[in-house]
Amino acid sequence: MKKILLGILATLFGLFIMLAFLPKFLIIDNFLMKNKVFILPETISEGLLTINLKKSDVYYQDKQLIKKADINLYVLPLSQGLTLICNAKKSEIIHKTFGGFVFNFDNFKCSSDFENVSGKFEIKDGINGKLKLENFNVQGRNVEFLEFTFKGKTFEFRGSSQGINVSGNGIVSFDEKNPLNSKINGTASAVGFNFVISGTITNPQFNMQ
Repeated sequence: MKKILLGILATLFGLFIMLAFLPKFLIIDNFLMKNKVFILPETISEGLLTINLKKSDVYYQDKQLIKKADINLYVLPLSQGLTLICNAKKSEIIHKTFGGFVFNFDNFKCSSDFENVSGKFEIKDGINGKLKLENFNVQGRNVEFLEFTFKGKTFEFRGSSQGINVSGNGIVSFDEKNPLNSKINGTASAVGFNFVISGTITNPQFNMQ
């Protein structure tokens, strides 16, 4: 037990030294790029355990997700995360060292696809929580809102498109190696069209048939 404790302390000390003396953004940026996440800030400043990125654009798999948000990155032994500041509202994405991601959006208005994103959900052995997307376009048709309730390996959703109510359900195909790449598939029948959801939780695709 003593050797294990000493090993943990040595690891934490090594992490502290790395964060104190090395360019942290380059280290984190390399990790993010391996996961196909790219952050392009206008300016960068670093603290002991934090990195502050001003007016940043964020891309995932070559698709822009976030535009001109202030981002604060931090690295701790038990979690790593980023805080998103947009219109004085703070949202947060947390990666837990021993597994799992937590997304908490507080009226986030710096999305490239949606006028507003709100809700809180966790990705760990499935997806649990709620997510609401407001005012976006699907094949030339406006969607006023779409609200998801995730229940592990399944989800329900409801919404409205040009005054027509939409509701349906779907399944989550969880990717243990890359939880952010977990696939979602759902359908709903509405008056005059079928609403289809596909893609991944971080890059959902919407179609009307």
